[in-house]
Amino acid sequence: IAVAGTSLRASAIAKVSEMGLAKVSIALEGLIAQGLLKRTQEGISFRHRLLETAAYKRSSRQERAALHNQVLSALLDTKSSAAPVLQRHAAKAGHASSRLAQQLMRQAAEVESKGALAEAARQYRYVAGVLSDPEEGVEAALKASENLVRLRRHDEALEVLKRTLERMDDQSSEVPALRLRLQRTLVEGLTEPRSVRREDMQQLLGGLREKGMDISLSRALDAALSIADAQTDLAWA
Repeated sequence: IAVAGTSLRASAIAKVSEMGLAKVSIALEGLIAQGLLKRTQEGISFRHRLLETAAYKRSSRQERAALHNQVLSALLDTKSSAAPVLQRHAAKAGHASSRLAQQLMRQAAEVESKGALAEAARQYRYVAGVLSDPEEGVEAALKASENLVRLRRHDEALEVLKRTLERMDDQSSEVPALRLRLQRTLVEGLTEPRSVRREDMQQLLGGLREKGMDISLSRALDAALSIADAQTDLAWA
């Protein structure tokens, strides 16, 4: 319960502790009788926050990490926990699983369908950056950049794509799609007044050209830079 940081039902505690439900229920009743725990609408929690903090600190860092991982697994089974709660336990556990990523991707898609683009982008961005295998995060990176572009936050979209590319092997089959999206986002960002810092765009453009890009896209980027310069001149006129 201390690791979860919220009320838990006896069935969830039994799952996390890997003990039988009957044994867990008896133990919980004893702690409730002693005034350490209390019943809530959501299950059972500590009666006071200080008791919860003390119980949490009694275990070692390694033990807490293992427990956070077990709590995360139990929460993923329910498929109802909010993204910030799942992300907090993943951070405390010290790693993020493909299973967590899949759950967060589903939640992000639901949020996106309701028009909450900023929150969807935040969740996609988290998935893209947290997975140890960057190839597993490619879809999330593309979705994050797509939503950020729709919000006219091109600089952030480019940063997501750039970081994902930097983590990947140049021989990966996913690299061409990421480079193409990055180049297109760069073009759009350059033609969107004040959506990006021009210095950042020029630096990124140089890096892209060093690694090679299509001639048509190279010309498009040159045209975009010219448009951006013209818009800047008009703004100062």
